[in-house]
Amino acid sequence: MKKLTAIALGMSVIALTACQSTSAPSMTQQTGGVTAVPNHAPTTSKPSIDLNSAQAGSLIVYYQPNAKSAVQALASRRGDLVLNEFDIFNAMVVRPVHHDVNATVNAYKAIAGVSKVVVHQGSSTPQMPSQ
Repeated sequence: MKKLTAIALGMSVIALTACQSTSAPSMTQQTGGVTAVPNHAPTTSKPSIDLNSAQAGSLIVYYQPNAKSAVQALASRRGDLVLNEFDIFNAMVVRPVHHDVNATVNAYKAIAGVSKVVVHQGSSTPQMPSQ
């Protein structure tokens, strides 16, 4: 019975050791608590404005079919989050992350082939038009 318990305990230690990830953040002791320290540097810079104010409104960018790649390139360059693409409507829903909403609207309007940029206030359910 003691051998069985020792074998079971040894197997669980081996299993726990094998399951540990090497990419987990290392832990360091600071004054008053333990803080996780990442093993790698962030790949993006800190946003220049408050993230909550930047995400207050998503943008719906309507474009001509030949301007789709230019809109995608601008979103990538600015670091904007593309939430959805509607190929049937030639539209893309974009959320600005690093820039002011008004500056982002002006940047997308400056692209040749963009027909309209709308700040979407959002609603939880689609609104039916009144008759």
